[in-house]
Amino acid sequence: MSGVRNLPLIIAVTIATIVSGASITNTGIYAPILVGSAAIATVAAGLIYTLDVGTGSGKWIGYQVLAGVAWGAGIQVPMIATQGTSKELDLAPKTAILLSAAQTSFLHTMLKEMREMAPQVSQSQLVQTGATEIRQVFDENVIPFVIRTYMEGLKVA
Repeated sequence: MSGVRNLPLIIAVTIATIVSGASITNTGIYAPILVGSAAIATVAAGLIYTLDVGTGSGKWIGYQVLAGVAWGAGIQVPMIATQGTSKELDLAPKTAILLSAAQTSFLHTMLKEMREMAPQVSQSQLVQTGATEIRQVFDENVIPFVIRTYMEGLKVA
């Protein structure tokens, strides 16, 4: 079900990426797209940050669409600029550093929050369990804590 709940984001990103890519290809102008998408993405990220476990579907769908449009429009612009100005050998290490920092932040926050909320939960089990397996792996009484730690980890990643 988690994949279905991400469809608003995925569809918005796909459409916005196609439209902005076509626009940049046809005009060669990318700065307004980059600035506009950054501004909208900032607002969308702030709205997504307000989501909680019990938030209604109207908000998370709307926030995903707004974020998807912003991220889809702007996500390829820095890559195009980077590819145009970087040596080919530098691209993979630059990407790996960014992903590593995000994953480390996510895991560190998740583990810290779990130690505070439910210290009886195995940290290695938490790290090894995928988000879609939470309800099958953990006891019913700790599932709310596990979901909360995932939310906190996502907010920093």
